[in-house]
Amino acid sequence: MPGGQAGNLAFMALTSRKKRSLLVLLIGVVLLLVAFAVFIIAQGQEDPSVSTSGTPAVRATASASEPPTAEATASSASPSTSPSSDDGTRGDDGPRDSPVPAPSQQGDDGRRIAAVTLTSWGMSNDQLEASGFITGVVESSGTCTLTASDGSSSLSATGPGNPAASTTACAEGLAIPPNSLHSGTWKITITYSSPEYSGTSEPQTIEVE
Repeated sequence: MPGGQAGNLAFMALTSRKKRSLLVLLIGVVLLLVAFAVFIIAQGQEDPSVSTSGTPAVRATASASEPPTAEATASSASPSTSPSSDDGTRGDDGPRDSPVPAPSQQGDDGRRIAAVTLTSWGMSNDQLEASGFITGVVESSGTCTLTASDGSSSLSATGPGNPAASTTACAEGLAIPPNSLHSGTWKITITYSSPEYSGTSEPQTIEVE
């Protein structure tokens, strides 16, 4: 066989092998692309939150607040009437007055009206004793006066007002000696007076034997 013809055959054989190699490589690339596409589709089916179009799906979450229960509504609507332990103790001879707001109005004498609460009263060591406090007033310049009246006579005892954390207490000196009292029904009040405030508590009654 002539040398030129043999060279042509060798070149053709080499070219044919290169084409087969390229074809195999191309088929491999196609198979990889197909496998990758199948993987992406499978992932999209497993996770519904991922959109196959490439746009992330938006999950809307609606939350509704539960309406308050009747017990919670009643609890928040009803003000507490429990008095502070700093304001005094309950009297044995009658119910305790409910605390009232701090003074805000002015009386006829130009002074602000003091909210006086009578907290305890009764007979102790044969004498009439009482105590109370003034809401929202903290000062030491005032005077507390205990007054007892049976309709025909009136007795009184005076003591200083003592400032506390958020009130002014009336207790010191508020005692009417036994020789001044006689048996019967007495109406008692505490009056507070200072350069800036004045006021009188609601009356309470006590039976003296």
